[in-house]
Amino acid sequence: MAKPEEMYQCQTVTCGYINNPDKGDRKGKIPKGAQFADLPDDWKCPVCGAGKKLFKPLQDPVPWWPVVKSINNSKESYFL
Repeated sequence: MAKPEEMYQCQTVTCGYINNPDKGDRKGKIPKGAQFADLPDDWKCPVCGAGKKLFKPLQDPVPWWPVVKSINNSKESYFL
């Protein structure tokens, strides 16, 4: 099963198509298992026709929020 960071979502206002490597893209003749980075540069969203540049990962591989560690009275606590 594909991880969220392996899936990309179209960012156009009316679309929201999610490219899932487990499903492939019949319309674009993309086989199951093809990673987003391996799609041809001229690949288009099968729903709205947007190019690859308008897709963003569903989830960043590394969280964008910093983990802050504080020590309070000899007890460690972590804040996200």
